[in-house]
Amino acid sequence: MTTTSFLGGVSRTINVSYIRAVPLNTKVHISASVAQHGRTMALIRGEMTSPDGKRIYATCEHHKVHVPPTASIDELRAGLQDEVRRRGGDRSFLDAPLADVKGSGSRVTGKSNL
Repeated sequence: MTTTSFLGGVSRTINVSYIRAVPLNTKVHISASVAQHGRTMALIRGEMTSPDGKRIYATCEHHKVHVPPTASIDELRAGLQDEVRRRGGDRSFLDAPLADVKGSGSRVTGKSNL
């Protein structure tokens, strides 16, 4: 599975348990690991702790399902990547509520993880 095909996946569930509040200006350590994976599904677990690991602030589980991207998603992604390159890496146009990506003929809503 390539990185590009992985981006076509969807989340089955995302659960976050907030155990205690993190005081302002506190450094935290965030770790995540793949607890289990198969051909089409994966379970990722994460934890936010104090740097020494003695205090747990939050835990999470993310169940992910691989769904192969369609040609139209790949075309949209390629158009966005081309536009970011054309703008010298500037992604600010992705912040617009509805931005037209020249050359792709597609309309983009919100932000993207290019």
